[in-house]
Amino acid sequence: LQNNRIAALPGELGQLAALKTLNVGGNRVPALPEGFGRLAALTSLDLSYNELAHLPAEFGHLTALEMLDLSGNNLVSLPDEFGELKALTTLDLQDNQLAFLPMVLSHLAKLEKLWLKGNPFLEDPKWHRVDGEWKGVGFVQFLHADEATRAAMLQEETAETLFGFREHLDNELNSINDEAEKQQEETAASIQKNRAELKE
Repeated sequence: LQNNRIAALPGELGQLAALKTLNVGGNRVPALPEGFGRLAALTSLDLSYNELAHLPAEFGHLTALEMLDLSGNNLVSLPDEFGELKALTTLDLQDNQLAFLPMVLSHLAKLEKLWLKGNPFLEDPKWHRVDGEWKGVGFVQFLHADEATRAAMLQEETAETLFGFREHLDNELNSINDEAEKQQEETAASIQKNRAELKE
């Protein structure tokens, strides 16, 4: 069903209770049909590059899911029931409209791979990302930490960012001062040369 310009998924899809893999990526699906949560045997689901703005609460019934690709949609948040996807190891949420880090992900104890780039919340300066990872601290580790530990990680990363910015600023100022001194020396030498020529 991939890349077929499908605008809606049939409600009967939920009757395929034994289905294990479903790929409907690259279509125009704006919402999942009622009963989608009955696909409880699914282990791999690709819904990438559709037009999904939200996920229904019954999405949490897909408890066998191990791989889920939701990249390239219009998701602004995830339902609380998303935390029921306990078997999930790989999750792609790139290029959505997430305004904040979905802390419901912290309930996904088996999660190993997570992609989040291309979401608005990452535009905040305190989020330093390297290929979907927190700089120096994996996103998964961050999500699985308790609130106090997450706060400490944020403080440490913010302090590192400020130190790096200050170091960069100091280097820039030193470079400007060096250039100014060089220009002053050149100007002084030029003046002396002109005076010598006038005396002659």
